[in-house]
Amino acid sequence: MIERFFLKDNFLFQDLEVLFNKGLNVFSGASGSGKSVLLDSILGTFALKTSDNNLSEVSLLNSEDDLIVFKQQKIKSKNRYFIDNESINKKDLYLKASKFIHFLSFKDKGDFSNDSLIFLLDLSIAFQNKTFNTLIISYKALFEEFESLNADLEKIERQEKEILEKKEFIIFEIEKIEKCNPKENEYDELLEIKKTLSKKEKINKSILEANNIFAYDGVVRTALSEIGVNDSFFDDTINELKFIFESQSEKLKELEELNIEDILNRLQDIASLMSRYGSITEAIKYKEEKKKQLEDYENTSSNKKELIKKISKLESELIKISKTISKKRQKNLSILTKDFNKQNALLHLNHININLTSDNSLYKNGIDKIEIQLEKTSMDKISSGETNRLRLSVLALKNSYSSFAGIIVLDEIDANLSGIESEGVAKVLDFLSKSYQIICISHHPQLASYANAHFLISKEKGKSKIKLMNKKERINEIARMISGENITEKSIRFSKELLKKD
Repeated sequence: MIERFFLKDNFLFQDLEVLFNKGLNVFSGASGSGKSVLLDSILGTFALKTSDNNLSEVSLLNSEDDLIVFKQQKIKSKNRYFIDNESINKKDLYLKASKFIHFLSFKDKGDFSNDSLIFLLDLSIAFQNKTFNTLIISYKALFEEFESLNADLEKIERQEKEILEKKEFIIFEIEKIEKCNPKENEYDELLEIKKTLSKKEKINKSILEANNIFAYDGVVRTALSEIGVNDSFFDDTINELKFIFESQSEKLKELEELNIEDILNRLQDIASLMSRYGSITEAIKYKEEKKKQLEDYENTSSNKKELIKKISKLESELIKISKTISKKRQKNLSILTKDFNKQNALLHLNHININLTSDNSLYKNGIDKIEIQLEKTSMDKISSGETNRLRLSVLALKNSYSSFAGIIVLDEIDANLSGIESEGVAKVLDFLSKSYQIICISHHPQLASYANAHFLISKEKGKSKIKLMNKKERINEIARMISGENITEKSIRFSKELLKKD
């Protein structure tokens, strides 16, 4: 529950602190006094509404009696949000707050969605039959697995489609690389061969001329002997030269057997691969990757068959369970309808008609679709007042079937209602306030009289202020709500009568 709300530098409220009560908290006051601004500021602290406050803060007591502080602060013209001084983004805060704060707005038809109404029907059945919830949990677990397997199948089919669209091209590229069958460093080796071949005649001529040096090796040795120098170094040099020239001559003889056209064509083929893939290493790597991809495709096709079998088996099981669930829902539909109409009678609403249809399409809640009408009027055509009261009916029913808690925020839920209709709303909210903390605005004395805490919002010199009223002040405020600004003795008496139930 909200214990405290603090607001600073709002365009209507200067500095404001409100200490809330458990149960039903009602704000009243003249039109334009700032009631909706206050409510929007509270919701804005939880990112449930857009807030223009410089600073707002909510101290909230959770179910473990831990105090949690939510804060909204405008920093450099942008709203920033914090929980216990830890920053949180707006979306995450909205999702977190939505779990425990129910803001009833006639624009929001979420409580009448198929999932919400199916949930309500299932609650009513589980209230009578405790084993039914086990059946629902079992179905949902299987459905989650079913959706996961279908997601896997969709992924496989996407991969298959991608591969199939490129399969011919992939095979062509693999064959092209394998046909060329390039080796590491082959391009450099071929370039060297090409360079050598282009200079073959010149090299042969140079070696032939250089061989003349060997005719003078005896002369050199004699000279070295006369000088008294050991000629072993000369022998080593002459031998090394002979080896180099002979090796080169042998290499040139071997190259004579090669076809220069074949060399050039080979160079062109390898250069083409290098241009396409960046290097011979990358070309070989690409080939192996694509071969693995095609191999995985074949394995995927096998896995796909197994996956389809699992999905089909799971689908049959889900349909079987969902049909059992559907029968129980059809059987208990009249109970929910009866309970719904009891609640509607308290709120002075017309009878509700509930229609449950089934097909073999699987949804997260089974195979059923549910639709409600107020008498013969569809939900999209009923008034805002009827919508709000129906939402109260749904909340009250949920609370009857199971234990719920949280915070309900209402902005003039009894607007445009008659006195008797407002009395019905007040009684339902009084019932809900035993489980929920309720914060609401009201212009009707009936609802205000049920408040556990009644706050008056007034406006002076363009600024609004708030006050928690005592018994005497409440009598006067409720009398004003009855008769207007000119409070009469009759309205005072009626006000006292309304408050006697306290």
